[in-house]
Amino acid sequence: MKKTEMKKIVLIVSLFISASQVHAETESSNRLMKGKSQDISHTLTEWDGMVSFGNSFCGKVPESEKIVKHIAGLYGDGSIFLETFKYVDNTTLTLVAGRLSRGVSANEDHQRTLAHQLKVQANLLARSPESTIEVSEIKANPWATVGVTFNNVISNTSDIGPFPLSKTIAYDKEKPFFSMAVHRMFARGNSKYEIAAMQPAPEPITSTTEAEMRARLTILVEEFTQSFQKCTEKIPTGNP
Repeated sequence: MKKTEMKKIVLIVSLFISASQVHAETESSNRLMKGKSQDISHTLTEWDGMVSFGNSFCGKVPESEKIVKHIAGLYGDGSIFLETFKYVDNTTLTLVAGRLSRGVSANEDHQRTLAHQLKVQANLLARSPESTIEVSEIKANPWATVGVTFNNVISNTSDIGPFPLSKTIAYDKEKPFFSMAVHRMFARGNSKYEIAAMQPAPEPITSTTEAEMRARLTILVEEFTQSFQKCTEKIPTGNP
């Protein structure tokens, strides 16, 4: 069987890095990869699924009994907290937390994030009309939330960096669908957050695989987002 070459379309770097943009260079991605992480999977046996960081945030991770790997780390010169959960079905669920730029309100950050993701959508589709990217503003959540869904995401590799801080969108005409990522982005007080999930398409890929993955990942991310926002809402915004 002839092996086809996958076309890497764009590298997308998270807004948690101030210089983020959709580009072909790897400089910003290399900055993101400079971090320290620790595998804390040994705590899973006695873990109830709750996450918290001092008096900053809290929430309950869905289906925590199916998680087989738990990693926590700091990236972006130590200014970005990234917590990663790996499920038995190879789904990756992540939580990212960081600080807003000085003088920027949560509402301003929401508008900037929405505008940026719409620009990412336009740029990606201009380069690759066959790509799938959906951007939405979710007003039903406790906090204003931006939702993004990508098909054909590559991340968590040595040359790209940690998901969701850095990811590449690719395309293979012999395999038009091979993975999906679902994101929720929001801010409160002087902090900004992202909850995202990514999964490679399970084999064999059928006519219903994409829809089933979209439903599964959306439910997983939305459940975590709702729990996170409702729990963190009870913490005063003045806490560090």
